[in-house]
Amino acid sequence: MDLRVVRFKISETVYENIVTNLNADFEPETIKKLYAMRWRIETSFCTLKHSLGATTFHSKKYEYVLQEVWVRIVLYNFCSEIIKCTRTKASGKRLKYKINVSQAMKICRQFLKSIIEADIIILMEKFILPIRKNRIFKRRKRTSISVSLNYR
Repeated sequence: MDLRVVRFKISETVYENIVTNLNADFEPETIKKLYAMRWRIETSFCTLKHSLGATTFHSKKYEYVLQEVWVRIVLYNFCSEIIKCTRTKASGKRLKYKINVSQAMKICRQFLKSIIEADIIILMEKFILPIRKNRIFKRRKRTSISVSLNYR
């Protein structure tokens, strides 16, 4: 497989590197636009991995891991639809606000387990976060292996 690295200057000292298998017919600016169009998909995978715990699995067999992945995708879709129904009350404030996705996922899980019997939309509206643009954080890498339920 042939890969190439495309580098973009973001600020005076910061560069962004993108590894792609697109051939040289694609200009770097075109790749940058395509990557920007994909960004919502990337953040959805981040939410799926971290908020729903898709980085570790209870099973070791392929079929059961696949089942866990599908369950988490269905849960993610359910939570996303519920979040779309919520509204953030931020009138008169300087920043715009959004629902805290991690808390929303926890509320949805508790609702499906019948732990919560209240209106989950009202609960989610209590957990809002300000939208702050152009924030940069260093990425932390952590890996873990699957641990079966027999050893917990």
